[in-house]
Amino acid sequence: MKIGIAMMSHETNTFSPVITDLKRFSGGNEKPPSGEIALDIYKGTASCLGGFISVAEQNKAEIIMGIAAGAPPSGPVKQQAYEFICSDILQLTDKI
Repeated sequence: MKIGIAMMSHETNTFSPVITDLKRFSGGNEKPPSGEIALDIYKGTASCLGGFISVAEQNKAEIIMGIAAGAPPSGPVKQQAYEFICSDILQLTDKI
């Protein structure tokens, strides 16, 4: 069994002047982690992704890890960031 796991997480505050661009989802990097890097970051953590990974492993599923994009609370998400993250998540369907 294969399972695709990915994340886009953001709490929008329309009163916030902070722009939510792709770097905000990436901790200041060019883009959020994905694939084996994201799997290594979240595996064994007390997070939603960590829980999904743990359950998949317990059930001997092959994990196909997508993007792990999470931004702290801030203003609305920029269209470019939204489209980039959604595109990456949708590409998982080709791998599963």
